[in-house]
Amino acid sequence: MTLLSELGDAQTLAPPAASRPKRRRLWTAGLLAIAALALGVAAIAWAGWPAGWHGWTSRASPEALQQAVTQSLALGGGPGAEPVCIANGLPYDRELVHVQSSNNATVAWMDALVRVGLYAAEPEALAHTEDGTPLQVYRPLPALEGWGSERRLCMARAVRLLGVRNVSEVQSMRFRGEAYRGVAADVIWAPEQLAPWLASQAQAAALAPQWPAWRGARWTASAEGWTLIQRRHFFWHDGQWLTAENLERVSQLPPRSNPPF
Repeated sequence: MTLLSELGDAQTLAPPAASRPKRRRLWTAGLLAIAALALGVAAIAWAGWPAGWHGWTSRASPEALQQAVTQSLALGGGPGAEPVCIANGLPYDRELVHVQSSNNATVAWMDALVRVGLYAAEPEALAHTEDGTPLQVYRPLPALEGWGSERRLCMARAVRLLGVRNVSEVQSMRFRGEAYRGVAADVIWAPEQLAPWLASQAQAAALAPQWPAWRGARWTASAEGWTLIQRRHFFWHDGQWLTAENLERVSQLPPRSNPPF
């Protein structure tokens, strides 16, 4: 009994020496096969990435995106020195403005213009449409002169680039039918030569909630003044970040009828 027990333990704890190298060879061969498979998948993915995706970094810096906007402005892509104006169907000239009393959005907008001194409400001139719908009447004031014409209302003579912030993670974006690396970011503008009727904080606060978007930009009034926050896309091309306008230019694509600026 003692001999059999010792023999059994010896066989369990010490397998034949010849089997160990064989197992090591099998284990090594398995690891090599897995590594080869991983390299093959990576090579296929690398070859299938769109042009310009190789050698890229994982994030875009605000400074690089600001440089892209500055370059676009220098080449004529963007607002630059054009006035900041909105057009929402109203005349903005010397004529009276008639608004249906039930049109709450337009009434709120005109009342905001009354508060900043561009129009005066004329309750005694209440009119009606042909079907009897009541109309509210607004009379333009001298402060509107020079800032309203051609069915648009302007608030500044130009805008100035302040910076770029809130940059998203890099992701795949399509532009004009092609795939690019892209990011979204907030482009911050400040109006230049602001209209005098927006100079005070009280007037700015009265108009800010009603001022329509300008080219996709959100208006913000603070103690430091007005700013415009515009969410834009940027694209990686030939080792640099480009705005949509510059990407169209370097790719020799015709510009879109409605530019993002």
